[in-house]
Amino acid sequence: MKGSLKIAEDPQTAIGEESSARDLVVARIGQAYKLCPEPQRLPLLWNLADIFSPIAPGEAHRGSHVMTRVETSSSSSPSPGHSQPERTTARAVALHRYTSALHERGQRENKRPQRIEEQTITLDPPFFKVTVQYGNVTCSGSASTKKDAAHLAAKEICRQLNETI
Repeated sequence: MKGSLKIAEDPQTAIGEESSARDLVVARIGQAYKLCPEPQRLPLLWNLADIFSPIAPGEAHRGSHVMTRVETSSSSSPSPGHSQPERTTARAVALHRYTSALHERGQRENKRPQRIEEQTITLDPPFFKVTVQYGNVTCSGSASTKKDAAHLAAKEICRQLNETI
């Protein structure tokens, strides 16, 4: 069985004199995959890939981001071509408040916050840096999405302007 990843229907059939620990793990993973509902199969494979792949010291672990997206997904089935479901976490809602407060302040002061720079820091896992300017205050935010990075920049601008949320 060396070199092939045959998945046994029953993990117990994979246990024998010739089987290895690797064969048993592959059999268990196959069983978990088959029992897993369809929308959760791809995230399961991503998490397993993260677990079994070596990670360099200091490198971000993609699994935590994937699980966040799966747990907060509002749809029961994934739509093709849409890899990131909308997030509904409390953190995302809280970050949105800073951007809204900055826009409201801009309406009162006849100013407009502007994204002046967007950078892709890493592709896998995705990480972005967005720089936002409001009047003469310029701040940057970094996050796994451009939207969250802009929210973090708005949060920092609000902090510097003593804007209460």
